[in-house]
Amino acid sequence: VNQSLKNAGLDYFDLYLVLWPHSVAYDENESRPENPDSHGQVRLDETGNFNDTWAEMKKVLASGKVKAIGLSNFSIRHGSMALFKTARIMPAMLQELYLGIRMHSYLAQNELLADCKEKSITVTAYAPIGQYDGGCEIASHNEATPAQLVISWHVGKSAIEVVTKSTDAGGQKQ
Repeated sequence: VNQSLKNAGLDYFDLYLVLWPHSVAYDENESRPENPDSHGQVRLDETGNFNDTWAEMKKVLASGKVKAIGLSNFSIRHGSMALFKTARIMPAMLQELYLGIRMHSYLAQNELLADCKEKSITVTAYAPIGQYDGGCEIASHNEATPAQLVISWHVGKSAIEVVTKSTDAGGQKQ
């Protein structure tokens, strides 16, 4: 956290997220903390567990260096639901990333959304268009683009904030 704040030139972060529910093996001699094995796969550190990580996040929150803490790239199977039942400090945000809690019109995640709403946890769809691979006919019928259809669906689920992402100017306009 201290190094990230220094790099950003800030005194605190509004939100600090745990990106992934697994501990990754780290070697100080490697340039990248992902430390892939000979097959290019990330090596997991089996000695860590998420409860330890969340305990450290609570310490960071208490330090005042961050105003809120949350989760990104988690799912029900990763134990976020178990955390909701046991944690004294709830995550302020559960960020849906295309690799994470995967939420779309065919997989609405209503149970997860209800739990988050009950505990005042904001669910954020980050780059939801990147995971969408259909609906052209429905979009065309509604005089919209597939990207607009996806964003509309997410916004229509009142418990979800949407952060769009596109490296294409045309996609940004949509």
